[in-house]
Parts: sequence; structure tokens; C-alpha cells
Amino acid sequence: MRALYERIRRLFHVATYGNQISHDLPLEIRRLRYDPYSIVLAISGICQSQDETRARASFSVFFAKNSFRIIAARLPAYRNQTSNTSQLYAVVAALQGVEEMLDSGHCISQAVLISDSRWLVDSLAVAVWQWEQNAWRNNRGRLMVNWELFRWLHGRISSLQARGCEVKFWTVRRRWNQEAIVLARSALR
Repeated sequence: MRALYERIRRLFHVATYGNQISHDLPLEIRRLRYDPYSIVLAISGICQSQDETRARASFSVFFAKNSFRIIAARLPAYRNQTSNTSQLYAVVAALQGVEEMLDSGHCISQAVLISDSRWLVDSLAVAVWQWEQNAWRNNRGRLMVNWELFRWLHGRISSLQARGCEVKFWTVRRRWNQEAIVLARSALR
């Protein structure tokens, strides 16, 4: 029952919250129109080639147009250069940005992470509790790919929730996530 509650807690429901976003110009962030203490971040992770030897991956976090907080970076060379790993890194960067704002005294009631990756949202809002229960092992008993990132993210989200900041994932169509996609591509140039 708890896992069901936690899943619902981590998913952004447009029917409940609406989809209207406003810009907070002084802070250079976006917020949900009905919640002046929210923050809305668009995230993306991409991989330029599927060939493992030539693959290059990057990620981005879009706070608002012309924001000094925007993040666009390549994945570290020691990481698997895949779109999945880059999506996870985008969440890492977004959560670190939220934590920095909280640590500097900003009040954030909820951080809404917009992604066009159904895999990412399902992983962090639905499947992560089962993976944690299985000690981050797959059905063959082997450690999952990127298990340490999943463990870190799951713990970090729980930590933010304990601080009063709900973390919610909002799946959108690719065309509604273009700012983050363009940013991630720019990091590969």
C-alpha cells in the first residue's frame, strides 16, 4: 500500500494540478501557475550514436528562457554513453539545482520534472521501489545497469520530500520538451 501511495506522490497529474506554467522573472525559473512555491524543470538526455565505440551522450536541465541556471553538459567519459544514462544524469543535475535553491533559502513546495522519456518516469516513479526491494538486482540476480544512479536518485528524492519539497515527474510529448532537447544537443557540438 505504501508503494502505491509513493508512486502516486511522484507522478504529476495534469487533471489534478493543471498544465499552466508561469515565469518568475526575478528568479529566472518557471512555476506552476497555481503554486507560487513550485519550480518546473524540463530535462532531457540524448545519445548521438548507438555504436558503443563512437557514442556521445549529453543531458540538460531547462529552468527558463535565458536563465543563468540552465545546464547542458556531456556525460563523463567513464559513464556508459547511452540515452538512459544521460536521462538519469539530467535528473541528478535537476535535483542538485533544486537543492542549491533550497539551501540558499528559497521555499520550494514541489519540483516538477518534465520529460519526454516514459522509461525515465516509469523507472523513478513506479519501478524503483521493487528494484530497491530486490537490492538493485535484475531477474537474473545481477546488478542492474546504472543501479548506483537509481539508488542515489531514489534516496535524494526521498530526502527532498523529507525537507517538504515534493518531487513529481510529468511525461510530455517530445514536441513539448524542445527547450531541453535543443540544450542537450548543444552540449554535443
